[in-house]
Amino acid sequence: MLKRTIGSHICMTASLAGEVWSTRADKTQLQTAILNLALNAQEALPSGGRIVVETQNVTLDDSYIA
Repeated sequence: MLKRTIGSHICMTASLAGEVWSTRADKTQLQTAILNLALNAQEALPSGGRIVVETQNVTLDDSYIA
């Protein structure tokens, strides 16, 4: 879906971790969030560029949030 939405002047790649923890999330909301991030990135790259979608395990603790 992203490759069809993003212009041809943008290179879209994915860097997906192998052992990602499972999570509970609304599939539609997650897709919408990723799509909006990609569209905002595309607007910031009017001359072209690269967008990388990356997954990894991260723990967001209180010190990170602060």
